[in-house]
Amino acid sequence: MKPAVSRIVCAAAALADISATELASKTGLSLSRVSQIRSGVRGDTAEVERLLATLHVQPEALIKHLGRMDTWGSRDAEETLAALLLSFDPDPPLIGTAPARVTCDRLSATFSPTSRGTALIEEFFAKARTSVHSKYTRTGRYAGIWIGDGLKWRGWRDTRVEFNPALLSPAGTSLVARIFSKARDIRFTRVDIAVDLPVSLRAVQAIGTLSRRACGVWSDSIEAIYVGEKNAARSFAIYDKQCNLFRRGDRSPLPDDLTRFEARRKKLKLAPAELHGLENPFRVLQLLWLGGEHLSFIDRLLVRFARLVGFPLVMNELSRKRADKLRDQLAAEAKRRRVPHPRDAYDELWKAEAERVLDRLGLNK
Repeated sequence: MKPAVSRIVCAAAALADISATELASKTGLSLSRVSQIRSGVRGDTAEVERLLATLHVQPEALIKHLGRMDTWGSRDAEETLAALLLSFDPDPPLIGTAPARVTCDRLSATFSPTSRGTALIEEFFAKARTSVHSKYTRTGRYAGIWIGDGLKWRGWRDTRVEFNPALLSPAGTSLVARIFSKARDIRFTRVDIAVDLPVSLRAVQAIGTLSRRACGVWSDSIEAIYVGEKNAARSFAIYDKQCNLFRRGDRSPLPDDLTRFEARRKKLKLAPAELHGLENPFRVLQLLWLGGEHLSFIDRLLVRFARLVGFPLVMNELSRKRADKLRDQLAAEAKRRRVPHPRDAYDELWKAEAERVLDRLGLNK
């Protein structure tokens, strides 16, 4: 039985109705080399890709022409599918030129309201959609703001407020600012920082350190990668911004590929004045470039697969030594290509964003 790659080349040539001489002329390969590849000699994968690219055969038609796979050996079928994946999967998208953007995506704070602050909270609950929460006397949501009143934890009776500063309306911002102005001992307990970079999740992915778990989530292709335990003091959500907008019902296309790197800092006790000095949470992330130009054939297949399901899942299927080697190669390639890193955007832009948020909330004193 011919090797899988040769089977593909022969089938493609038959579909294109082209002779070996014509194929050699169009690809620049020698006639003897083309004949060797078609007759089953394993050679350079790049040569096979040149042959297939020259033939302009659609992968769907080629797969159909290859016939029923139940007549093949299982190993041959696996090799054929792998070769098809390598031949027809496009190269990773290029890095865009749009500027990085940093936003405060969520704030949670606890505080003790004054008597006037208690009155404002009563006004809030008069309009809010209330719900039951075991940790609070009452909870409610209104105008993009969530408030839990009477925190039942270690004897505390404080109030907690949570919101997304980037999405608050002017009226919601004004309400939070008035509540904070009538509050004592304000402490930020959770801060989510979002960094948007002009890279595709199919080209650039992040991996955590060995002490932080990582997993991928996908449908037809990779949409999100989560690094760290859900309730840990530091975790990350890294996702395709366009897919995220589609899931929220926004069908307007973005001008460039965009990946959001979202750091979630929990279990904090920050005074408002300490917000702009928050330690850079993105330093623990390692970025990988999912290109395979300088990799072995099998590693190129692994990288192409990682573009679909996420590199963390691929790592879970490899030995520790093999996974570490591949990760280091892809990380080195990311540095060589100067892939933008969220830590650099944070260093440059976070202080100004924190100052803007504090100004809007009347906390920049």
